[in-house]
Amino acid sequence: MKDRILKLPVSIFGIVLGLLSLGLAWRNAANLLHWWEGPSIILLTFGCIFWFIFLALYITQWWYCRDTKLAEWNCGLQGAFISLIPVTLILMGIAVKPHLPQVTVVCVVVGSIAQLLFSCYHSAGHWRGTCQLEGITQVEYLPTVAANFASAMGMGALGYTHWGYLFFGAGVFSWISLEAVVLQRLRGQKELQKQRRPILGIQLAPAFVGAAAYMSIVHGRVDIVVEILAGYGLLNLLYLTRLFKWVYEDGFALGMWAFSFGLASMVNVGVHIYAHYDIHEIGVIGIIMIVIGTVAVGALIVGTLGMLVKKVKALT
Repeated sequence: MKDRILKLPVSIFGIVLGLLSLGLAWRNAANLLHWWEGPSIILLTFGCIFWFIFLALYITQWWYCRDTKLAEWNCGLQGAFISLIPVTLILMGIAVKPHLPQVTVVCVVVGSIAQLLFSCYHSAGHWRGTCQLEGITQVEYLPTVAANFASAMGMGALGYTHWGYLFFGAGVFSWISLEAVVLQRLRGQKELQKQRRPILGIQLAPAFVGAAAYMSIVHGRVDIVVEILAGYGLLNLLYLTRLFKWVYEDGFALGMWAFSFGLASMVNVGVHIYAHYDIHEIGVIGIIMIVIGTVAVGALIVGTLGMLVKKVKALT
């Protein structure tokens, strides 16, 4: 039976993260800019479907391949991706809010509690001195930064402003405490292996996801906080563009979805900036963010479909 189980790493939930995030961004575009809502419906629908499929596969692997999943759970790199399960649960709750508000409450509350419990196990465990500098990568942002920002988004969507600020603060200061360490590892330690380089895409996420989380709490208001975070996010986008050839050296892999949360959140921030400024001041930057982020996530979707087609052909 074990040989028949489709073995996928828990990082596969990065696909769900990208689809849901971009779907929510385009739903905001439909609401604020009166654009076509078709893209958001398609993206959110597939994001929710894939979440249930991947969760069923993940649970099945725990049942039949317990040793493999335990090793993944305790792995400093792959283990951090487990936080994507509650994070995507929260985003899925936000996605269904217009139709199932009671489900939204359950998803946000359960997801927030789950991400906190996992963070206490995974991230707090490193405080015992068990994590070497060489092993610290952008993946460490997931259980502490991305997860708390997602909870802030969820609380904002429910109208729990003060709870949202609590999670936003947890995410911001976790980000600040990790940023210098993570970048020092990149600058001064051994070069990342080719197959691990796509995780560098997570570097794009904190600023844009943080801005999106903040706007969720303040009901979409664009102010100095949003613009400051967007500025740092755009700087990271330029850096990653400069390094993309190096990151892509091993070709397309599912790990490239590490870019998706940051890219999709950049679209979300761009929508709000353009809606606020129109073509004046930095409004043009908003349009550029929307186009770049949407096209880039679209490229990830096309690349993934291409990989799937090749695998199917190989089996036939």
